Amino acid sequence: MPSVSVAAEDQQVSVPGDHLPPPGADGRYLLERAKGALMMRYGIDSYQALAVLVHWSRQARTPLSLVAHTLVHGICEGNPQTAARERALARWLEQQLRHHDVDLVRSTSPPAARGQ
Repeated sequence: MPSVSVAAEDQQVSVPGDHLPPPGADGRYLLERAKGALMMRYGIDSYQALAVLVHWSRQARTPLSLVAHTLVHGICEGNPQTAARERALARWLEQQLRHHDVDLVRSTSPPAARGQ
């Protein structure tokens, strides 16, 4: 488990940091968390969750990374600062979550292995 070290008056205090992404992986980390939230909410697999996020990104004409960020921080975690910055997108995502928009990708299956 990674930890964050904080220097406080010449003392090292170690704070658990299992919620921190590995360096340089912020986008992938948020995307995986957003997929996980959709998987738990709708009982779909990771391919279907990614298809939902891509669909929402295209519908909203918003980068996938911003959709994932707003879903994770603005909706799942309820971060008021994130919600203030992307209020319209957060409201739109909440509507999508309420309308069970994943029905359109429930039939989506993982890519078939070539040669089968």
